[in-house]
This record gives sequence, structure tokens and C-alpha cells, in this order.
Amino acid sequence: MHSMKHNRLPVLVEPKIAGSRREMMTGKIVANHLKRLHQEANQTLSEVTCKVEFNVDLQQITYFKGQANAELDLVCQRCMQTYRERLSVSFCYTPIEQACKIEELPEVYDVVEMNSNGQINLHQLVEDELITSIPLIPAHQNEQCHQGTNDVSVGDIDESETEQRQSPFDILASLKNNE
Repeated sequence: MHSMKHNRLPVLVEPKIAGSRREMMTGKIVANHLKRLHQEANQTLSEVTCKVEFNVDLQQITYFKGQANAELDLVCQRCMQTYRERLSVSFCYTPIEQACKIEELPEVYDVVEMNSNGQINLHQLVEDELITSIPLIPAHQNEQCHQGTNDVSVGDIDESETEQRQSPFDILASLKNNE
């Protein structure tokens, strides 16, 4: 397996060529190159470290798999304080051309479409993977949160109103009894 070391991960890669050479790329992506992720991270994002291996499987399908790691600052939705979140993702893709039939590919691979020059945007792919790994409701671990295990609720529930409501089944039963 050829090892191709970079201080910076290339933006565009030709996966078919890299797969035939069994290349392995390790490197970093500068935070400000990942604009969408940088925005999610309140402008505080570490460099993203990546490792990507390109190969061809037994069915002669080109694929690549990799890992990416980053740290970013998120706002805890319980205490509204900033905290550091570590993101770590693994991925496995097969590059396809626009006319390829996706149904014929093994399910172990996700699909990424190559551009007209047979390239993929590796930075964008890694950014997409990291964005999808951000928690839907960011929060500290309980022991680190200023709110502790107390979940925040917005607004008050009027308990007298909930006690006065009749069950819809009670209403149906009274209608049946009136017949």
C-alpha cells in the first residue's frame, strides 16, 4: 500500500487513480476551509485530522474509507454555557459517475458522486460527515454542566387546567349512556 503523507489533506482527489494505487492519505484540514462546520462551532474549531485509505475490493469496486477527528465549541442547551465537543467519524464510500446504477453496489458503501473530471471534494465530504455527527441538542456531560441533571423547561404548566380536562373516552361514554 502506497503511503502518501501530506501536512494538508488535498481538496480534490481522483479516487479511481488513488484506489488503483492503494494510496493512504493522512493530513489536516484547516478549520477556516470548512465554512459550514466553522459556523456551527461558534467560530472555534480545531484543525481536522484525517486518515483516508483508497483501495479496490474483490469485485473491482473502487472504495475509500477513513476517519476524521475535530474539536469544536458548542453551546450547552441546559446551562447555555460554551463547552468543547470532540467529534470522531468513520466513513466508507465508493465513488460513482452520474449514470451509475446505485442499486447494483454493495450496501457496505455509501455513495459519493464524482465531478466531470473524475474527482471528489474530500474536504466537503469530511465536513458533511462531521456536521452530521454534531449532537442535535448539544449538552455537557451531567457532571460538568452548571445545571447538573436539571433539565431546563421553558414556561409554566397550569396544573389546574390539566386536572379539569375530561378524558375523550368519558365524553364518548356519556353520549352512549344518553341513547
